[in-house]
Amino acid sequence: MMNDTKLLSEQRITLKGIILGLCLIPAHCYWIMMTEIVWYSGHPTIVSLFFNAVFTIFVIGLLNLLLKRFAPRAALNESDLLVIFVMVAIASAICGHDMVEILVPIVGHAFWFASPENEWAQLFHRYLPSWLTVSDKRVLQGYYEGNSTIYDWMHIRGWLVPMAWWVGFIFVLLFVMLCFTVIVRRQWTEQEKLSYPIIQLPLELSSNSVSFFRNRTMWIAFAIGCGIDLINGLRYFCPMIPEIPVRRRYITLFTEKPWNAIGSIPISFYPFVIGLGFFIPLDLSFSCWFFFWVWRFENVLASILGLRSLPGFPYVTEQAAGAYLGLGLIAIWATRLHLKRVLKDLFRSDKVMDDSREPLHYRTAVIGLLVGFILLIAFCVRAGMGAKIAVAFFALYFLLAIAIARMRAELGTPVHDLHYAGPEQMLTKLLGTRRIVGANLTVMSLFWFITRAYRSHPMPHQLEGFKLVQQTRTSLRGLPIAIMLSTIVGTVTFFWFWLCLAYKD
Repeated sequence: MMNDTKLLSEQRITLKGIILGLCLIPAHCYWIMMTEIVWYSGHPTIVSLFFNAVFTIFVIGLLNLLLKRFAPRAALNESDLLVIFVMVAIASAICGHDMVEILVPIVGHAFWFASPENEWAQLFHRYLPSWLTVSDKRVLQGYYEGNSTIYDWMHIRGWLVPMAWWVGFIFVLLFVMLCFTVIVRRQWTEQEKLSYPIIQLPLELSSNSVSFFRNRTMWIAFAIGCGIDLINGLRYFCPMIPEIPVRRRYITLFTEKPWNAIGSIPISFYPFVIGLGFFIPLDLSFSCWFFFWVWRFENVLASILGLRSLPGFPYVTEQAAGAYLGLGLIAIWATRLHLKRVLKDLFRSDKVMDDSREPLHYRTAVIGLLVGFILLIAFCVRAGMGAKIAVAFFALYFLLAIAIARMRAELGTPVHDLHYAGPEQMLTKLLGTRRIVGANLTVMSLFWFITRAYRSHPMPHQLEGFKLVQQTRTSLRGLPIAIMLSTIVGTVTFFWFWLCLAYKD
């Protein structure tokens, strides 16, 4: 059987697809801002498959079928549709609950809410870098109180420098992720042949085939999910309409000790979760409910042994963080031979591995990864963090990122949140706060926007993007440019939209 790489044709990613993707990003930034911040509903970026990106490719796919019939030259090809999907997904990940949405409030929070009572000014203001934060309360007043505008020179000047530095930081962060995904792509995709369950729906929607849209079963399922949402949405405006109970409800099984330690059991019937469940392997589906009950019975055991009074016992968050780190190490170990060959080729004129069809040459990817990592450490050191702590911080962060990317590629996990278990929590619990001086603790708190949770982590979307485009027998060479362009446009646009909204309302 021919290797997947040999099947790739000379077709290239077109400028048309990239430009259209860039044009759609501001609309999605606004959409996410309104749904997740203003209305606080829908939350497209808390699950692995972003519905806003799927909806976009669904609508464009339908319009494209009409174009193919009446204006074939203007129609998009399959790779264009997938590039648009990838760019929108990357930008959405950056805009989501676990990235820039959290970053913007962090920038001025410590100064606006400082008071004589909490003594924040004496405790840690001296550790906060002026080039990463906004300290002028005249600038922050309009942000927190509204009835103002960002289009005031004092406001623009106050936010411009911190915003520029944070945009640069996010760009380098995602570039390091991109370089790593380029390095492991061939091993994970072509050698191990990981299944990438999450990409199946966008792949079908972009196929430019009417067979998907003529599938009767698909439309029945679509009507069921859409109907439930419409009825429950109408009930919000008209309470007389009966509700179809799909939202999470809690059932109490036991009321007496020690079994009451199991707690309430959440039950829900969300159509989108049921749909995503069909993409994941059976062993993952089994693990989801099996370890849910393991966790609950740990609480029962703790109640029997009288350990529930211990803070945080049975340390579920710590167990989950350890599992993620273990998965990251296993992923690296399983890829060790490939990584060794890549490193050997860096110092050879006669390369063993042909990287002509890779998104970037391996030498470029390795150098980019090393330079990017050094820049991140330099960023932290300039902000006041110790070099050793900075290296440990980002080593743990990228190990978690590798674990998430591997889980998505191999198993298609519907969610991967891991709340409140980032590198700063790990380091403070391992070393204690006394060994980590105030400057380290303060600067680490500025990175809360990338460590709070990992639901909308961008690295899996980068890796899945390579797999999607590869499926269309298209050269991967243009995709890194599209990904990094969407990173810049998405970050800057959402940052600006957020500030416009905050100052206005």
